[in-house]
Amino acid sequence: MIIPSPANIARFLKYYEFFRHPPDHHYQGEDDPDLIDPYIYSFEVFQLVNKLYMEHFIQEFKESYQLPEDLEKADICSLVKIISGVVMADRYSPGFLSEFIAQGNLRKVVKRLEIIKKEDEDRMYGSLLGLAVGDALGVPLEFKAPGTFKEVTGFQEGGSHNLKAGEWSDDTSLALALAKSLIESKGFDPQDQMERYLDWYQEGYLSVNGECFDIGNTTREALEHFADTQEPYSGPDHSKSAGNGSLMRLAPIPIYFFSKKEEVLKYARLSSCTTHQHPLVVECCTYFAHLLQGALLGEGKEELLSPDYQPFKEEINFELDEVIKGSYKTKNPPEIKARGYVVRSLEAALWAFYKSDNFKDGALLAVNLGDDADTVGAIYGQLAGAYYGKDGIPQDWLDNLACYNYILDIGRDLVYHEER
Repeated sequence: MIIPSPANIARFLKYYEFFRHPPDHHYQGEDDPDLIDPYIYSFEVFQLVNKLYMEHFIQEFKESYQLPEDLEKADICSLVKIISGVVMADRYSPGFLSEFIAQGNLRKVVKRLEIIKKEDEDRMYGSLLGLAVGDALGVPLEFKAPGTFKEVTGFQEGGSHNLKAGEWSDDTSLALALAKSLIESKGFDPQDQMERYLDWYQEGYLSVNGECFDIGNTTREALEHFADTQEPYSGPDHSKSAGNGSLMRLAPIPIYFFSKKEEVLKYARLSSCTTHQHPLVVECCTYFAHLLQGALLGEGKEELLSPDYQPFKEEINFELDEVIKGSYKTKNPPEIKARGYVVRSLEAALWAFYKSDNFKDGALLAVNLGDDADTVGAIYGQLAGAYYGKDGIPQDWLDNLACYNYILDIGRDLVYHEER
């Protein structure tokens, strides 16, 4: 199924207003659910169907059409099936769609779509902002061993890079570079991504303070290889390259490719390979992208963290398999470690997500693990931000996040990007 994105919904809702109020239309009365008579205005109904096709609301399904009892609580997938079923039924029983409209059902669908669009927006903005917030919370604790620091309760200045409170590190810079590439290239362009990453490394592009002050060894190796060869998939795959540098920046992929699960998984893999081609890293990015898309769709936490909620059809690395099966559910620090090794970072972030019931508490659990605190915070923040939404992130953290408005603007462009 192609899932209509907030952009698809917005374009349909804009057309729907024209549909309700076309030139020289006949009012049925202010109390009626739709002001246009669908029987008189058959051409407008035809145009409406075309718009529904264009925005992915009409698709082929094997199951027959069924109208639920409470249309205004249906999820987006159910609405697509309902709309598709009505239009297909109209092919065999002309007038079926007009009757559906005249009975006020389309208006109920529209009301539900308006709510879904706002919820989807909130989760998508939350994932990108959550990444930056988690990064900024953790960066003062980076490289500090557990038990050697006073636990943070909010943004702090200082740390190894002497940043101001609310400033962030390479995790956010590279996520923004990936987002900008997707937006401006109108899709996935690994060459453009690597050029932007290299600009960050050499010139401080999208850095919070104009310079590259923190970079992982694997990312550095990949960028220096790219500078020499112009090979976009320069990520090493040797035994010491299983770091978390591609997992920490992943959120733009499921946001941009939200509508198509197969593209989310495909480009999650490829986005890792630009700098990290170790099979375990690629598998972790694939799994995490699957979780992020589920959270963006509004899946519950129990479902997301179920051992069955995973995208793999073939055997995977045993360490990742243990995490998927819930290794973090029975562990606590010091068994949970915020290390740069990708599977340990993922486990730590999922532990914080599992052990908390709100964004703030989970974020503090994640970053107060120390060590690679900023990256574990960024990984946690992507998932928790998608799950709790932007509105679930403490407002004072957003107010004091460096470049908040700029990050939010990039988020809007990701959500409402132009389709090829």
